[in-house]
Amino acid sequence: MRIAIATAFATGAGVWKRLQDEGASVLVWRGATKDESPHLLASHRRVGEGIVPLTDSWGQLLAFAKEAAYGEPSMMLFDSSGLGKLADEARRQGIHVFGGGSFCDRLEKDRSFGRTLAQKVGIESPEVLEFPSIDACLSHARNGMAKKPVYWKTDSYVDGDATHGCETPSELVDYLTWIRTRANPRIKCILETKMEGAPLSTARYWNGRAWVGPYEATIEKKKFLTGDIGPGTGCSLNAVGFYADESPAIAEALSWERLSEPFLKAEAPPGLYDINAIVNDGKAYMLEWTPRLGWDSEGTSHLLFDDYTAWLWYVTTGQGHPPEPRTEEVAVAIRLSVLPAPWEHGERDEKGSAVGVPIRGDTGDLWSQGFVGYELMVDAEGLAVAAPEGIVGLSAAVGDSSSELAEQVTEFAKERLWSASPLMFRVDAGEAIAEDAEAIIEAGMDLPAGMLR
Repeated sequence: MRIAIATAFATGAGVWKRLQDEGASVLVWRGATKDESPHLLASHRRVGEGIVPLTDSWGQLLAFAKEAAYGEPSMMLFDSSGLGKLADEARRQGIHVFGGGSFCDRLEKDRSFGRTLAQKVGIESPEVLEFPSIDACLSHARNGMAKKPVYWKTDSYVDGDATHGCETPSELVDYLTWIRTRANPRIKCILETKMEGAPLSTARYWNGRAWVGPYEATIEKKKFLTGDIGPGTGCSLNAVGFYADESPAIAEALSWERLSEPFLKAEAPPGLYDINAIVNDGKAYMLEWTPRLGWDSEGTSHLLFDDYTAWLWYVTTGQGHPPEPRTEEVAVAIRLSVLPAPWEHGERDEKGSAVGVPIRGDTGDLWSQGFVGYELMVDAEGLAVAAPEGIVGLSAAVGDSSSELAEQVTEFAKERLWSASPLMFRVDAGEAIAEDAEAIIEAGMDLPAGMLR
């Protein structure tokens, strides 16, 4: 089996290594697109060094997949958004593709498109106002029109978490006045009315023709610091599980099966599609799509598969016997980072960044002890951080009780890891997961059993 991996964020070293350890021949390109042409993501050029084979050339990656396309099994894995046109090109050339395409990019990066698609099948969303620029939104706020608590969001990259909650018009004015000094004032943005309820992410694998495998549930916290405070990071801790029930309440609330028709019409590529929603009183309100592997959720959920390579191959091609994930267990993880995290701008020079910070464990091979590496490399001394922003990876564990797993991953991070720079992580995973799980049940939804104990 050959797996050509294209990544725009280079956060998946642990998953790449997992595929390699399962016997796949992998090659990884860490790239981006500019003016429709692929180029190396220079700030992450060392991620994976000494761990998996790397290439600086998109053409070489494409050739690696094509050379095997009509011989040994071969596929191309896109583990992040932003490379959709390259994925489309690979599909046109007869390569089996998982997780990438222009459809995926648009679903995630064009909120209006994603919301409209959902509404066509009956998925509700919070009230949204769209603005052509930050200045237009600022004018709306200054005129006292934003009277309800809102979330400001944009499809453009601003920082690690381009979502900001404001309770009052004055808060919104202050935030927009500040954000326009560090972002293009002409970017499109929205105000989304804040809804009461519990957050819950739901995902399922799509094979290009139909939904396959069980539904996946994710509880996650985005704030950097214990107690759910500090800046957003995308994810700071999470619990992931697969429903044993073929049609859980959340799937019914999201009209999930009705998504098949628009997905077929759009020729949606094989992959994992996630809806982040707010649940309340038996209903679900879609906030956004994640049409790709979610970091950290799939950095965690792959541990629930006995043969992750075989599963990806089955979803992508329909071939082989489906080794579905274990539904009797859940996985819990906390994100590990070093300074200057949670800063996430990849263009920072290596000097003074996290590149080269050593990461060590007290015994043996870290990878086999509940550790999932992210932006890492192997240097002359051993495992080290390979990218400027300081994202190390996950302390992760699998079992039948999220509370016990939370204790386990926290103890592992505290007692069995060492770093030359202070290792940072949240220590409230058990409490945070339990709080959200209780709220989700009260909202009329169910969860995989392990998340409730």
